Amino acid sequence: MHDYINAHADDNGDSDDNKSQVSDNYDSNMLEEQDNLLTIIEGFGGDAARLNWTPSAPSSAWEGVSFDRQGCVRSLILTDHNPPLEVSEGVFPEALEFLSNVLFLDLSHNELSGDLPREVCNLAHLQFLYLNNNALEGELGPDIEKLASLKTLNLSGNQLTGQLEPSLSALQELEILCLSNNSLEGTARLECCFQCCIYTLHSLSIG
Repeated sequence: MHDYINAHADDNGDSDDNKSQVSDNYDSNMLEEQDNLLTIIEGFGGDAARLNWTPSAPSSAWEGVSFDRQGCVRSLILTDHNPPLEVSEGVFPEALEFLSNVLFLDLSHNELSGDLPREVCNLAHLQFLYLNNNALEGELGPDIEKLASLKTLNLSGNQLTGQLEPSLSALQELEILCLSNNSLEGTARLECCFQCCIYTLHSLSIG
């Protein structure tokens, strides 16, 4: 019995140490992620104060952001921001790439321009991406294939051009794909291809 109690006493001690370590990691991650967010909103020409993104505000008060238990950004929603988000010469804030644990990203209904950003395509865990109703242009390059965990991709209402490639079918987790209201070529030819190759797909709008 004494051995059992001593063993569990040691477990409790480890547990306390682990809790302390988790708390330290949470605080460190939170500070780093909040710094990244402030850099991002500045790069977009947004208003951090309007979003209540201030170091003195609790994380739960940061508008449009949710954090996970490790203090990392889980979702970022900046749709229809006032003033509209925009980028200088089509260059997105590099700090976007540092939100490596984000699952949900919504930057729709703004004035973002340039190519589909590399910084977004490097978010390996991203599952939901909304960049619709902006001014993105250029072709859908091969970088988009890096988003292998995507379930929803909405790029409709932009100025994307070029040939729509079958390589998009590499996104095998996709459930919703919206590419309408662009100037993409080959959409009719590939509609059947996507429906046949992406078994999880149940909503497709690419015309």
